[in-house]
Amino acid sequence: MEESILRRRLAARRFGGVLYFFDTLSSTNDYAKALAAEGAADGAVVVADSQSAGRGSGNRRWFSPPRTGIWLSCVQRPSFHPRRIRETGILAAYSIATILREQYAVQVKLKWPNDLVLGGKKTGGLLSEGCAAGNTVSWLVTGLGLNVNAAAFPPELQHKATSLFLECGRSFDRGDLIAAYLERLEAEYDRYVTEGSLEHIIPAYNALLIHQGRFIRLIKPREELLVFSEGINRFGELRVRETGGTIRTLGIGEISVRGLEGYI
Repeated sequence: MEESILRRRLAARRFGGVLYFFDTLSSTNDYAKALAAEGAADGAVVVADSQSAGRGSGNRRWFSPPRTGIWLSCVQRPSFHPRRIRETGILAAYSIATILREQYAVQVKLKWPNDLVLGGKKTGGLLSEGCAAGNTVSWLVTGLGLNVNAAAFPPELQHKATSLFLECGRSFDRGDLIAAYLERLEAEYDRYVTEGSLEHIIPAYNALLIHQGRFIRLIKPREELLVFSEGINRFGELRVRETGGTIRTLGIGEISVRGLEGYI
């Protein structure tokens, strides 16, 4: 991925018009959060060719070797309630999934709230973090980790992680993918901010949801529940039907969702 080419492609856009590019970072999200706290512009983007301490949800470490993936974080400065921070992760997951499907013919699916799934394994994920002052977000950072051209994974990840290369049998231009993702994210995010909810993506997101219309397991620290997935609502919450017929909504981050026999 050539930094100079990427800079030229993003120069005219709000998302990526200010670009911080590194051969390696500990974590693009951590660096972007520090920039945001220091006043970085809305739409500033941090890209690293590798990460030494990349993070996914639950602070799980993300395998981020050089020249194999997209490790990217966007700084955003919205004026909305802090509860909406996590909704932006769903919006970003939807944005990269639709780009992969529409422009690259990669039939990726979504696992609620923001995992990207191919071949029954995880190939990417989104992580949104933010800072609030009272009832208003001061800034938020949305990170994307996408396994693009990795040909192999450590033994402990081989059963649950994959890449676009492994599933599709071809390499992808990471710079092109980044530019396409940021263009789509900007359009979706602007509409989301204007309309105040995820209403406009509900049908399309649910069509990509790998558990839609299926039974799933809700994993709590001391119990599991069997429920039927009915898709997200306008706030990104997952609607599920319990065995007795009761409908409940699950807030993002409050519970883990798994398939009947494993990850999906």
